Amino acid sequence: MKTQKTYLLPLIVMLASLPGAGATLFDNGTPSMSLPNGGNFLDCSLCRSPAGLHIYDNFTIVGESWNVNELFASWLYIFSTELPTTADWEIRTGIGSGIDGTLVASGTAALVADMVVVDDASTTFRGSVTIPTLLLGPGEYWINISPVTPGQGETYLFGTNGENGIQALTDGLSFVKGINFPQMQNIGDYIASYSEEQSKADYAYGVRGQIASSNPSEVPEPGSWLLAGTALLGVLIRRRFVPLCPLKLT
Repeated sequence: MKTQKTYLLPLIVMLASLPGAGATLFDNGTPSMSLPNGGNFLDCSLCRSPAGLHIYDNFTIVGESWNVNELFASWLYIFSTELPTTADWEIRTGIGSGIDGTLVASGTAALVADMVVVDDASTTFRGSVTIPTLLLGPGEYWINISPVTPGQGETYLFGTNGENGIQALTDGLSFVKGINFPQMQNIGDYIASYSEEQSKADYAYGVRGQIASSNPSEVPEPGSWLLAGTALLGVLIRRRFVPLCPLKLT
């Protein structure tokens, strides 16, 4: 087993929106340094095995419908200097422990990073994927963006407590599926054995687009789209960091 190393963590402070990307409809908040290790959790499409690991966190739409055209998140990246350029993404409904729910939309997209900071053996970046407009009606949705990491690279999705968020949903509910997790696993329940405080973390995901209507349509049928990338922006600060790695390194 490899020994975990200590890295310097740049904190990305997220902006509300970017020109041409639509308004930020949901931002679960900036990465939280009040959480142990930044509340991070391994999240990448091919790391450790072809199954990879995929984190799902929720957001809600109330009383309106959204035209969604961009998804974004922030990660710490280690074990490689070559940044991911693509990511798998999904939007689901009805996720629970052992329940995959219903796939609303998914795809593999260009992952565009901005304010990339390399520090010793680690890199911090914020990445976004752009999708053709997806109409979502009222309800609870679950988002996943998993970078397709080259070589031995691994991305760790940052946790958040909702600070600086937009319609942040910090309910402590998130799920993981992939290697060592063949069924949807409640992350809070799993991490509680490592850190009770960290187990309450949500994750730094976000959604951009436009409000479509106050008389929303039904949730669209499941589908899949080919995506392009878009840019993002951030401001950085530092602190010492040890990434939480709940899986054995080989």
